[in-house]
Amino acid sequence: AHRESVGRLLLSLARDLDLADDLLQDTYLRARQGFSSYRNGDPRAWLAAIARNVYHSHARQRRVRSEVFSAQPERAESPPVDLAALLTVRQALAALPATFRTALIMKHYAGYTYQEIARHQGCPVGTAKWRVSEALSRLRLALGRERSEMMAECAGVHEIGLVDYVYGLLPK
Repeated sequence: AHRESVGRLLLSLARDLDLADDLLQDTYLRARQGFSSYRNGDPRAWLAAIARNVYHSHARQRRVRSEVFSAQPERAESPPVDLAALLTVRQALAALPATFRTALIMKHYAGYTYQEIARHQGCPVGTAKWRVSEALSRLRLALGRERSEMMAECAGVHEIGLVDYVYGLLPK
């Protein structure tokens, strides 16, 4: 039931559709193995925690492998419509404080409610709302008025348009 939201979370972390699919399978394998430790909490939050751990485990293994073996050239992706704009948006997202970036991705990409974000970040619901709002405000400020209008154009697409555009998954 939570495949889509967990898949989007992994996609936002991995930034590679094929890798996200592989990590999603690993997430469900680990969830199945650890089901005996599940304590009837929020299943989506439980799966999201497993997914993050799977991704971080993969990233650690990849880092170790690249230190031991010579780096192989990565396959080329199809270029986005406006590479400069995409890079600017990615840099602006990366410059956000971690709590704001996480709240924004959880809300507009993974589809979490403000209550779930607040529970995950250990803060009141009002603070979670403020973090998402502040993250968007900082992005608008960093990207300027032109970029702000561009984000508004794609914000209504399946409720995840902003981050999908940021990671190059949707055309402008």
